[in-house]
Amino acid sequence: TWVMAAVFGLLVVTVGFLAANPALTNPAHTEFYVLNESGNASDYPETLVPGEPAEVTVGIGNHEHEPGEYRVAVTWNGTTTTERTVRIPDETTRELPINIRAPNSTGRYRVEFQLYHSGGSEPDLTTWLWIRVQS
Repeated sequence: TWVMAAVFGLLVVTVGFLAANPALTNPAHTEFYVLNESGNASDYPETLVPGEPAEVTVGIGNHEHEPGEYRVAVTWNGTTTTERTVRIPDETTRELPINIRAPNSTGRYRVEFQLYHSGGSEPDLTTWLWIRVQS
């Protein structure tokens, strides 16, 4: 009986300790995703005419165990066209509408969404869409 009570007490202390220290059981990470203008992760704009605008939503989920500042950069074939900065509390997800505008030159473009955390010079996460610009 005493052994069972000791094991139970140790179990309660362990669960309490892990609950108070989520970083030990949940590694720090950031979510990053792109949604179409309807809020779905599909049916992104695939074809635009030169100069045509489109809207997507970029989602950022902060699970870093502390508040963080994030910068999103949008590039068309490596040329940055849009940047947004947002501060996000821990365990919070923000969705930012991003307006993208097709360049005036026709062609196939890799539209890259780069996420920078805490002022870093290299993106922590990157995702992209392929968009064809044609008349």
